[in-house]
Amino acid sequence: MLAQLIRTLNPRQFLQALAAIEHEAQQLPVSRSRAQRQAALTLLLVAVCLLGIHYLKFFATFRACLTQLSLWQGLAPDALWQQLTNSGFAHLIGQLWWGGWHFIGYVLLPCLFIRYVLRQPLLDFGLGLGNVRRHWAGYLLLLSPILGFVVIVSFRPDFSQHYPFYRLAGRSWFDLLAWELIYLSQF
Repeated sequence: MLAQLIRTLNPRQFLQALAAIEHEAQQLPVSRSRAQRQAALTLLLVAVCLLGIHYLKFFATFRACLTQLSLWQGLAPDALWQQLTNSGFAHLIGQLWWGGWHFIGYVLLPCLFIRYVLRQPLLDFGLGLGNVRRHWAGYLLLLSPILGFVVIVSFRPDFSQHYPFYRLAGRSWFDLLAWELIYLSQF
């Protein structure tokens, strides 16, 4: 099994995969003008998504949106914020706002773009499990040193000051699981 894993992780495999991708790209029946238009639209989408994530993800933007919604409903400017604060879940919903914008910008909009603008199947862009089951041992091998480093740095004071982003994750199982789902969804 180790010998097979070493063969699988051989750098030549990477070069062979790149050659196969290049060969496949040359076989595609796409005109040059269509390819250029798709590239320009893709770059535009990337710029919009990254700018949207950058400016919309912040807690201050969330609060400003709540203020505007309160005013539109004829309420006091901080009425919706007060309702959230009184519920005890204001900061969790703020984290949901943060994770939601990441999900929209990194997953939802690109998937909609691929499907309805480029009119391509999502599987052609690698969205799917594919051969994950066949390569799980390699993924674990690559993940193990990262997890080791995370454990090592988790004992540093600067790490524990920064993580977790949601400080109330230990308040209940609901908070922990909701936060973990929010955090994992933005990867």
